[in-house]
Amino acid sequence: MYLPKHSSWLNQIETVFGIVMRKVVRRGNFTSVQVLEGKLSQFIDYYNKTMAHPFDWTYTGRPLQRQRRTNYCPPHRIPSRPSKVKMAKLLL
Repeated sequence: MYLPKHSSWLNQIETVFGIVMRKVVRRGNFTSVQVLEGKLSQFIDYYNKTMAHPFDWTYTGRPLQRQRRTNYCPPHRIPSRPSKVKMAKLLL
C-alpha cells in the first residue's frame, strides 16, 4: 500500500468528526451518554453501509512539475494605461 508523504491522517480524522458533528450531534437531544453512544453506533453502521467508499489515490509519487506561463506578466509590471478621466484632462 502506498501512502503519500504529504497526506495527513489528521485531516481525514477531522473530516470524519465533522460529518459526525453535522449528522448526529448537532441539534441532538440526548438524555444520557448511553443514548448518545447508541445514536453514534447506529450512524456509523448506516454510514458504512450507504455512504462509505474506498479512496482511490491518484498521486503517483512523482514530483509535480511546475507549469510555466510564458506570456504571463505580473499585474504590478503591466504598463498602466491612463484612465478615462486622465485622458479627458489630457485632451483639454
